[in-house]
Amino acid sequence: HGGVAFLDPFGAKLEWSSVQQLADTGLFEVVVNFGLNMAIQRMLPNSGVIPEAWRKTLDAYFGTTAWFEEVYCEPGGLFGSTGLEKRADYSERLLELYRQRLKRAFGHVSAPRLIRSTRGVPLYYLLWAGPHPKGLEGANYILTMGERLAKQATRQAVR
Repeated sequence: HGGVAFLDPFGAKLEWSSVQQLADTGLFEVVVNFGLNMAIQRMLPNSGVIPEAWRKTLDAYFGTTAWFEEVYCEPGGLFGSTGLEKRADYSERLLELYRQRLKRAFGHVSAPRLIRSTRGVPLYYLLWAGPHPKGLEGANYILTMGERLAKQATRQAVR
């Protein structure tokens, strides 16, 4: 017996402790709406000066403070700049941090599926995690279905 939980938080209001509790049962699979573009990026100012409430929200969301090092680094320059700067690849690093935490908690995690608006703007990622490899096969198949259908439609339109 088991179940599937769809975790669709408002903003970054999903605490890692809740995700971990589901994983600890060994019975649940989860589909997570990882709101990187819709919610998380808004709490990451270029300066690295993050209000305490946002920092606490992000610590709870990721279940670790490691997110900060994935986003910010000290600038490398000859003139000893002060402060922090965002890493060029911080989005990918945050996504991978969350995927790796899901993998450690559940055992298996899908490839990320980027969901875009009708205008092509990145909104969020869907991620599946669960305790069984067969579930991973199914999740990867389902999460890539949209891409396969789009390619098929393009091929048919070319004909």
